Amino acid sequence: MAKLRKLEQLLAQLDPVRRDPHVPESTRCFADTARVALLRQDDAIAFLLELIREGEIPNAKGAIKALSIYYQDPDLWQRVCETVSQRSEPSLLALLRTF
Repeated sequence: MAKLRKLEQLLAQLDPVRRDPHVPESTRCFADTARVALLRQDDAIAFLLELIREGEIPNAKGAIKALSIYYQDPDLWQRVCETVSQRSEPSLLALLRTF
């Protein structure tokens, strides 16, 4: 329940963008994980890493994809790689190799 509240708090910061009629529908329809990643806040990154570590496979994949926008950030991407490696889930490891 605490995780859900944290996600809701993080997403609330994006509500002005989500409600703006000038923002294309495709932009407003980003997966929640992508919107959280765009916040580039420690809490948001920690939340996504936790999804990779402990979340259901589809959610973990979404978190990896969301964090892939930071592929060029070696420190952050290393954290993503380490988290995926620790989980040792073949489908997550395969997804990670696509970036």
